[in-house]
Amino acid sequence: MTDAISKLPVKERLRHHFRRLTEDILRDYRDGLHSGTPEAVATFREDFIREIIGRVFERTYRLSKGPVFDSFGGRSKSIDCVICAPNHPLFLDPVGRDCVLLADGVHSAIEIKPDIKFLSDAFDCELVRGLEQLRSCKRLRRTEPGIMRHFFEREHAGNRDWLMRVPSHLLCRLSTASVRRGRAGILARSAS
Repeated sequence: MTDAISKLPVKERLRHHFRRLTEDILRDYRDGLHSGTPEAVATFREDFIREIIGRVFERTYRLSKGPVFDSFGGRSKSIDCVICAPNHPLFLDPVGRDCVLLADGVHSAIEIKPDIKFLSDAFDCELVRGLEQLRSCKRLRRTEPGIMRHFFEREHAGNRDWLMRVPSHLLCRLSTASVRRGRAGILARSAS
């Protein structure tokens, strides 16, 4: 089978590779999600997502978790997955984990939340908490635009402030109905 794949055009080989990778990811994710306490499942989910993201980025990028600090004294809440760009200095603790994450060297921040297909009050709170954690990261300012500035400078030329912020993302599974209910709940809370 590998001989047949090696004879395929590059585009087809990439499709085959990503199809197989997707199947492996989904199988591993399903196998690991159904065992243990909620904390153990959350830790598995975060580690799993970091592993997948680590497969996509170059080896010069590092993945970590924790609060991010800026040069102006700002500090974010703890972030589940922080992608450190190659220019991020190595501030490691004795175990080898990043102990200080600087906004100037962070490529992006990702908060990981559970499957919220059926949004209940507990998951609604999780969604709001995730957005608050990302907001704390978005408040941080860099001293220089981020490493991806060349892709966005033309699009956001009039908004230099946007380029000086840490890109932040919420990763979860949402259905359209849960988004509507969540948005209504968030709006209701912000109005009161």
